[in-house]
Amino acid sequence: MSASSEMDRRTPTDDDHIFKDALCTGVPKAIIDSFLTAWQHYPIRAGGNPRRMALKAWIASWRRGESVADMLTASINYRKHCKASNAFGTVYVMHAATFFGPNERWKDFVDLPAVELPQDEMEREIRETWVKGGG
Repeated sequence: MSASSEMDRRTPTDDDHIFKDALCTGVPKAIIDSFLTAWQHYPIRAGGNPRRMALKAWIASWRRGESVADMLTASINYRKHCKASNAFGTVYVMHAATFFGPNERWKDFVDLPAVELPQDEMEREIRETWVKGGG
């Protein structure tokens, strides 16, 4: 599966009730938007990964005062970790609700050292960064 199709299938539609429910409970749109960004970077998991539970855990962490920027960084680093360890796309990827939940597993991945990716994977990620204007 290409990276673009992988991202497409994880992008919510405008009528997604999960996010409307969160907005109705007073969660700022910026917090939901940051979750959506983290969700796009979170590694694909075989066997399902309920987005509603992940959002609840994300919001609960935010309400406890956790750094949204750190949680996003952890999502990106966890994705790299899963790719480097060949866990990406398997049942060995944590449910996002566990990752962002009260045990704060995400904190293990905030300051993760640089991960060595295979050369072709590194080149693809660099090209994607340049295409998106990040380089």
